[in-house]
Amino acid sequence: MMEDIRTKYVPPALSETSFNCPHCGALAKQFWHEAYASKLDKDQTPFFVDDEQVQKRLDEMNDLLARRSSEKWLTRMATGRPHFIGEGERLTAQEVANLSISECYN
Repeated sequence: MMEDIRTKYVPPALSETSFNCPHCGALAKQFWHEAYASKLDKDQTPFFVDDEQVQKRLDEMNDLLARRSSEKWLTRMATGRPHFIGEGERLTAQEVANLSISECYN
């Protein structure tokens, strides 16, 4: 009897290209990405957005389209989870060792 793909669970692993996504739970193809980082200036701290800052920035915005675009970005920033910023941006950066990011096809 063949295993039902809808109930199959494949744990996330660096050696796999398909597994259950830790975010959405779907068993899906994963696309692996290397992570890069740039050194911050002396005494500079990481950029961080919390829920209060998200609401403050949204309240300051008047243009509905800008608000929708910024709301998505600010909300993603507020989660504290790594994610992609601006597809195709070219930044001077260094590879981050032992940190890879998978992008779920689902």
